[in-house]
Amino acid sequence: MTRYSSHIGRKCKGLRCLGHGPERSEVDIVWQFGSDECHKQWVTTSDKDHREGFSTCQLSVSPMGKALFSGTLDTRVPRDGHIKKAGYCNMKSIRARKSFKREAVLDWTLYTHLVLRVRGDGRSYMLNISTEGYFDLLWNDVYHYVLFTRGGPYWQVAKVSLEWGPT
Repeated sequence: MTRYSSHIGRKCKGLRCLGHGPERSEVDIVWQFGSDECHKQWVTTSDKDHREGFSTCQLSVSPMGKALFSGTLDTRVPRDGHIKKAGYCNMKSIRARKSFKREAVLDWTLYTHLVLRVRGDGRSYMLNISTEGYFDLLWNDVYHYVLFTRGGPYWQVAKVSLEWGPT
């Protein structure tokens, strides 16, 4: 078992979506990071929060006014005899609510791509998009996308296809 501890850091400017129809190049900005109001729509967790490891993470505002997801990724396994693997940090959007605390879902059916503008540290990250359904075939499905970052001072644009399943 190897021990690995490192600093993770990623800056996000925003998440955009490209739509269907004659205006396929039209862009809707869903999250524009840089304000405290937008940061309140996200929550960060790590294995330490669930007593499953020693990793820590946080979402803060960088000096340039962008979102900064940073922390320490530690793959040391706690010696409790139950946990076999450790080391994760997570950034998740908070479920929006309607009146009377009804859950609201993000409807991505009108969009073809999710566009992310990120500046990474040279490592790869996993983007997970989960579905919420009511006991159907797609209930609790999770779609994965590996986000490779270049590292360095340059921003990069990643386009994630939202056209899943058979067409």
